[in-house]
Amino acid sequence: MRLWWLNTPEGRVQLGIICAHLALIGVAAFVSFVSIPPSNWPAFILALSGFYLGVLNPLLRRPRLRIRSTSHHSASLHQSKPSRLQLQIANYGQTSARNCVGRLIEVRTGDGQPIATFAPQTLCWARQRDTRDSRPITIHGYGDCAYLDVAVYEHDHFRFRYADITELPSGDAGAEEDVPWLVPVVAFIRIGIYAEGVRNPPLWFKLSAEGVLIQADPPHGAAPIGNGRATEPPVGN
Repeated sequence: MRLWWLNTPEGRVQLGIICAHLALIGVAAFVSFVSIPPSNWPAFILALSGFYLGVLNPLLRRPRLRIRSTSHHSASLHQSKPSRLQLQIANYGQTSARNCVGRLIEVRTGDGQPIATFAPQTLCWARQRDTRDSRPITIHGYGDCAYLDVAVYEHDHFRFRYADITELPSGDAGAEEDVPWLVPVVAFIRIGIYAEGVRNPPLWFKLSAEGVLIQADPPHGAAPIGNGRATEPPVGN
């Protein structure tokens, strides 16, 4: 049981909430007995209750999103690469994360150079089979999760799966060039996950044609650097 509290995201969130409650009770008891006369205890308790209900409780119960890379392989034995690259978005808070949206903000080459022709796009959630369906979703708390499609493997390439690709006119000569394909080289992509009550900064991921998606920053000096973390293990090999 002790390992669950310390080694799981949900356990660490619950442990933090319990510690905050104990600290508040301890501070209230100390202040009440040391600094406040007994006749003023009712007013102090009402003020403390208002602070807890209005400020502390919403802060402790807020949505807490955790992002982890995943991949799904085709049933074919000849498929060496994953057929779909996804991010698992899990909410370990006690309230729902409403209006969740995933955005592909930036794409850079393996040496950190920006791709000038790319424009930010809204990624599709895995349950949205039609790319024209880009509606935000709700991820409930206590470990509920959803999967965000990053790219799909088609014709020896990975293609980003974001909204409204199918809206391109079929007769447009430039339509095919406008669809971003990942050629067999390393690329760095920056993804932001946005929801009501959530303040997660966008993250950089390193992506290769072999189906490896790992949280990592692009080379220094060539791009704005993210949070410097590279904690996710390679996925998809």
